[in-house]
Amino acid sequence: MPRAQGVVCLMMAMAASASQAAADAPSVEIPIKQTVMRHGALRYSVWVKVGDRSVEALLDTGSTGLRVLPAVVPGDLTGIPLEAGFATGETMRGLSIPERVEIGSFAASMPVEVIDGMGCRPDRPACGYAQADTDYLIGGDGGTSHGFSAILGIGFTAHGRDLPNPLELVGAAQWIVSLPRPDDPNPGRLILNPGAALQTQFTMHARYESGDLFGCLRSKGLDQTICGTVNFDTGGPDIVAVTDGEAPATAWLAGSDVSLKLKGEPPLAFHVGDGGAASQVRVLPYTMRFTNEVPFINAGVYPYFFYDVFYDAAARKVGLKARAAPRPPAPQGADLKTAASRPSP
Repeated sequence: MPRAQGVVCLMMAMAASASQAAADAPSVEIPIKQTVMRHGALRYSVWVKVGDRSVEALLDTGSTGLRVLPAVVPGDLTGIPLEAGFATGETMRGLSIPERVEIGSFAASMPVEVIDGMGCRPDRPACGYAQADTDYLIGGDGGTSHGFSAILGIGFTAHGRDLPNPLELVGAAQWIVSLPRPDDPNPGRLILNPGAALQTQFTMHARYESGDLFGCLRSKGLDQTICGTVNFDTGGPDIVAVTDGEAPATAWLAGSDVSLKLKGEPPLAFHVGDGGAASQVRVLPYTMRFTNEVPFINAGVYPYFFYDVFYDAAARKVGLKARAAPRPPAPQGADLKTAASRPSP
């Protein structure tokens, strides 16, 4: 819609202005909480303030924008209709309204989507939101009351996105995501505007328009190689490769020898399932793709077990810093990123 497009352009201009102003802004560190769901799936979250309400938001590097359930911003609302789609097939419909948002010690007024409906894309009618409504919680496991009232999408702001990155709007030009791993009892860190000394520890890569890096996913036993742009996704429960073809969807067998080779980085060798759901691999055909690029690999949360990731919004680059080798995590359930759960009364 022309009006919505105008708002997107305005918000992108605000993001650019905020990023420019961030050059002299202080560094802020925000704890990243790890939650193990009933079936072992991992969720990562940070606290944000929307208006006068503090909420725990699912941290998602695979989407962009702040979206909240109606209870966070109650009342009769007037705004611009939006609909967001996620890689696993779920959709969220709602209204974009202006709200003051605080992230750490940073704050700004920005568009926030208040969700008024959930569903599935036509090509994924059996997605996790097939029977959901806004009484459901975001990122739940379908059987507990734990979930989130908000999702904080911190993917780079890009042309055509309905909502810009909230980190850019509050004045962060760069940020680092360091997730707690399954064997780590301590919280992770979301570092806004990291200092120069910390930035030099990262190997920088030019980012692709359709993904973070270019890479290849190889299965030794199946003699199959899938190459394409690769996205890291803190909200992704497993590894999803979208291929150029009409073959049926498959899942690589547990225990299979697999490597993920990112351009300019040493290969990450693992066995399917040795990292729980995060290291499971699904292969989807071209007809089920969720971007205009094929092949495409959503590496989910798994690369964060091996790397701290640095995002430079101004330079449009992604940096990697290798972490010490992780211990194999406990088994996880293979539920969807946006699987919903109805809260207890």
